[in-house]
Amino acid sequence: LFRAFADFPKPLVAAVHGSSFGVSTSLIFTADAVVTAPEVKLSDPHVHMGLVAGDGGCVVWPQGAGLNRARRKLLWGDALTGREAFEIGLATDLVEDPAEVRDVALGLAERVAALPPVAVQLTKRTLNRVLAGATDRALDTGFYLEALSNRSADAAEAVAAFKERREGRWTGQ
Repeated sequence: LFRAFADFPKPLVAAVHGSSFGVSTSLIFTADAVVTAPEVKLSDPHVHMGLVAGDGGCVVWPQGAGLNRARRKLLWGDALTGREAFEIGLATDLVEDPAEVRDVALGLAERVAALPPVAVQLTKRTLNRVLAGATDRALDTGFYLEALSNRSADAAEAVAAFKERREGRWTGQ
């Protein structure tokens, strides 16, 4: 699914007016335009669940926000607001009124659809190669390591702690 989004041949515009967590956030950040509102929450909380952020977060977060900011958000699992996503480059457009997110996103989609399609689609194909390089370098490793982490005692403890509404007790196993 991530590869399908990352290599989609036509421009993708995401209208984000609600919160997003995990893989859905990674998919949002594959879009060519991300329109959001200031108070929206976006996160990849894999590490909180004892898992590797391997489903695309380690690909798209560094591409949009830079490696240092991606490290800070993914390693700590902190959510960011729509405003912060815009300020660090993960969102392209910030709309103060959440009720306008959809209209702004549709407006962007209409504008790009009105441009010469061959030029847009071939430019998109070229841009997709940039993301493909990052995907090839990190996605398969991320999925493999996420699968390994899914079998860890810490992942099982994360689920138990979540269900019991308590802090986890990590063993590093």
